Amino acid sequence: MTYTDAFLYPRRIHIAPVGYEIDRVVLPLLRMEADLVYLISEQTMVDESDKVYVEKIREFLNEQKRIIGIEEIQTDFVGRDLYEILRIYRDIIGKESGNQIFINVSTGTKIHAIAGMMACMIFRSERIPVIPYYVVPEQYENRPLEGMPLSTGCKEIMGLPGYRIERPPEELVRVLAIIRETKKKYGYISKKMLINELRKAGILLISGPVRHENIARYRALDRKYIQPLTEWRFITVEKEGSQARIEVTREGENVLAFLG
Repeated sequence: MTYTDAFLYPRRIHIAPVGYEIDRVVLPLLRMEADLVYLISEQTMVDESDKVYVEKIREFLNEQKRIIGIEEIQTDFVGRDLYEILRIYRDIIGKESGNQIFINVSTGTKIHAIAGMMACMIFRSERIPVIPYYVVPEQYENRPLEGMPLSTGCKEIMGLPGYRIERPPEELVRVLAIIRETKKKYGYISKKMLINELRKAGILLISGPVRHENIARYRALDRKYIQPLTEWRFITVEKEGSQARIEVTREGENVLAFLG
């Protein structure tokens, strides 16, 4: 398939976390005519017997007349890190950006559901459609036997609203990463140190000769990066003597976990 063909005939890509259910994963793939599914699996980190759910999903799909590609990505069950899952979703969405992308937010854990909705809000655009959906099963099992799914059937597939969440510009995230790495290296980072590190990274604060060049650099640093990063609440700036030391906030660390 050529690039033009891929643009004219986008594939239907699904992202489906695997919990203790089968039908809610596989039946929407058939009804929505999926071409490829990314199975987000984390059970293998806890109990080898839990692999049965992924294996049953594979067996079911392999028995169908329609060929559906399968990619499995394993995550850390114990950590259940929201931002790690967001990073995985971001990577998949970036890889499949020329296709239609659907995220199943009804399977896996609650963290997977939250990450799925956030990914749709953060990474969707006019160029990259990312659509969340929720699967209503025919029946819930109140006390399923060991190895049996928590629900069966697929009563309805509900499309969910795809609102947008503004995300920080890539250049701001890059500078935020430089701040964090410099802090790790030296134990602290001042504005003067940041100016030097930006220069090393090829990021220019001023484009040509100006009067009072040193002052101009500090003003440009504040305007272009310090103030926006502070408004995003990714950094704080604290006065310590004659220097202003920069600290990355928890919000800043979180955004670097999946955008950095």
